[in-house]
Amino acid sequence: MLSSAPQGDPRSYSHQGWLTPDQRYFIHNDESDEIRFPGRTRTRIFDVSNLTDIKLHSVYHGETRAADHNLYTKGRHAYLSNYFDGLRVVNITQINSVGPPHPDSPTLPNNTGVREVACFDTDPTRNDVAGFGGVWSNYPYFDDDIVVVSGFDGLWILQVQPPEAEGHRCLPFEE
Repeated sequence: MLSSAPQGDPRSYSHQGWLTPDQRYFIHNDESDEIRFPGRTRTRIFDVSNLTDIKLHSVYHGETRAADHNLYTKGRHAYLSNYFDGLRVVNITQINSVGPPHPDSPTLPNNTGVREVACFDTDPTRNDVAGFGGVWSNYPYFDDDIVVVSGFDGLWILQVQPPEAEGHRCLPFEE
């Protein structure tokens, strides 16, 4: 083992993560912390620029309270799967910005640079619920901002347009 770093409290079930394109940060989720410890979706950011001395850098608190599952990065964005609140797209270009702790993670630095720029709610009837169901994963590696989203209720092929729109709103899936 070269090094390790705890994810900090509150913690429950460390699940999955992905490196930023420059491989400086590892973005990580705990899929049960929102269920056991209510609050905004917590996405941890580790500084892995020195692999023999990794550190928990900060926690991004999302726009939802839904439990998070799988996430991936591509270019300036991270694509977060949030069970009952669908796909959340966040801009990570200012990922190094940190402020005082957030009330939902009072012992950890709050990330103030990551911001949500787009979302698609696959299950608006169970909006903002911290539980298991809805979106499982996503695949953002097609061209033209095409993202495949999979979950308990099916498969969605989305085109994120435009990912940097000011005042975006979360689009609901309507059958």
